[in-house]
Amino acid sequence: MNIAQVISAAEEHLAEGRDAAAEQLFTEALEQPAGAVRAMAGLGKIALRKGDTETAHKLFGHALTQEPENAGLLTGLAAVYLATERWEEAKACLQRAMRLDPALVDAPVGLTLLGLIRQDLEGARAAAKRSIEIAPDSTDALNALAQVEVVSGNIPTAIALLQQSLALDPRQVETLTTLGSLFLLTDEPARALDCLEAARLQEPDAPPVLARLAQCRAALNQLEEAGTLARQAATLAPADPEVRNIEGTVLLDRGCFAEALTALQAAAELDPQNPEPLVNLARLLRRRNEPEAALTAARQAVTLSNGAHELARRIEADLLCLSGDWREGWRSYDRLGRSDLLDASEAVPDLAIRDFGPRLALIVDDFSSTLLGLRLLPQVSREVERLRLLCLPVLASFFQAIPGIASVHAYQEITLSTDIEAGETALLLDDLPRLLRTEPRALPVEPLQLCLESVESDPEDSNDSRDQKDPAGDGPRIGLWWDNTPDGPDPQTLLTALSGRPVLLRECDDGQPLTLPDGQPPEILVPYSVEHLLDMAVALLSVDMVVTMDGPVAHLAANLGCKTLVLCQYDIPWYWQPCGPDEARWYPTAQAVGRNLDGSWSDAAEACVTFPRAAETGQEAGEEEDG
Repeated sequence: MNIAQVISAAEEHLAEGRDAAAEQLFTEALEQPAGAVRAMAGLGKIALRKGDTETAHKLFGHALTQEPENAGLLTGLAAVYLATERWEEAKACLQRAMRLDPALVDAPVGLTLLGLIRQDLEGARAAAKRSIEIAPDSTDALNALAQVEVVSGNIPTAIALLQQSLALDPRQVETLTTLGSLFLLTDEPARALDCLEAARLQEPDAPPVLARLAQCRAALNQLEEAGTLARQAATLAPADPEVRNIEGTVLLDRGCFAEALTALQAAAELDPQNPEPLVNLARLLRRRNEPEAALTAARQAVTLSNGAHELARRIEADLLCLSGDWREGWRSYDRLGRSDLLDASEAVPDLAIRDFGPRLALIVDDFSSTLLGLRLLPQVSREVERLRLLCLPVLASFFQAIPGIASVHAYQEITLSTDIEAGETALLLDDLPRLLRTEPRALPVEPLQLCLESVESDPEDSNDSRDQKDPAGDGPRIGLWWDNTPDGPDPQTLLTALSGRPVLLRECDDGQPLTLPDGQPPEILVPYSVEHLLDMAVALLSVDMVVTMDGPVAHLAANLGCKTLVLCQYDIPWYWQPCGPDEARWYPTAQAVGRNLDGSWSDAAEACVTFPRAAETGQEAGEEEDG
């Protein structure tokens, strides 16, 4: 081969990721003056891939002494400056390259990356769009714009751009890995798995690919395989903070606390400005029942993120409430999503119900919120002159059944300008506990009451269970409320484990009919298609005990004073637990059980057996005290 053919073959190897073969040919070409510059550029790219920035800098620098107007060499040198955090030198090289060759796509792609690094989102987007204008079918340009969209939070747009890039070249390992990560972010682990396995075929031992695969397997509840992949990735890249952080989180989910702690501590040391390892350390320490150490880690993450890390702030607030430090706990909740309230002195002031004014409008914006504020409705209705509820139409009948509410306004979409009356204070219902700095020990003892007689019923509703509970039959009537809860226990297992007379409060709509231990279908009190909150409440009140996953239905049952067994994921929220030294409870009639550390739900199944007996014993003890 002549020198031009040697260089072309070397560049093809380099583009295909065969660095060893490319390096050998570039080294041969380096001895020929006609190919020396291109050879130095190729060897510089290989050195940069290996992380040898010093060698890469020398090679690109020497090549530029021979061809100082070579725009391609300038972008190569800029890549070295980016890798060594010499931002101004990188910017100068890239801008000069664009002036020398306006059609070179590498220069605006590099400026996109520089803009993202320097948090200049507007500049990064402009550079990315310029790269697309120059080369609309360039994978580098598409990937650069996708990075901008990710940082901007436009995940669907980023996914579409990455898919477009992969259609041009399906062998891009980094692009496949990024796309897999985004599918994990959008809770699509099956699609993520396809991308990551395709990347693994290209590079079987790439630590980032293995680490993301571990995340994917964990999301699919394949925890043993996830642990193996995470350990393999960390063995190959022990100094990669992202890989070590993923290793720690996967091992945390497996319940391997000692290994997870080592990995997360290493990740935090390798990247001390990144809050993610500290957040995961806080999760780990909380799960190990080390609340003080967990709180310290969460607060460090909050500081590093300037208060912008929502999970860190939520963990901090949760731990403060669990410890009984309600004042600081609520102040921490004040600052969720409010990086402008870092200073405690700037937090929302403590309020009393009278501070809201005589007329109050409470807004329930959806049914996915916790409904913590329901506990305060009786007290609020007594202390304000006029209380009005604004909610979705399907929730209106429930709030109409609560005594003390002057009126209920149903809306499809609320706008403050049209729905809030003059002289009226408007608040979200679930903001009440935080604004009033409510403590569990100060809550009223009585549960939320409903006036069902005042609500018109549908005469055609054959599932209306507003009559008194049927006293016939053996054992308590236990209702299992199920609604396709993702990543939860098998409802059939729970239904089989329930003692007494189990019934379904809501039908599973997954195509798998549930049966009782005798093979008969269970009674269904509320069909799957029924979405009215009042129908839910009536069904809950018609049974002796309720078993359900953590969510709005659990809050509804506990607010109504139902004996409620709440099945939670690994970290049980504070409102289901005894809090502080006096072990005050937000919901006195509720009990929570968490998922097993190995990912199974055997403790939940066991609790379904023991909960009815424990609840009956507690009731008998309470009756004796009352007597």
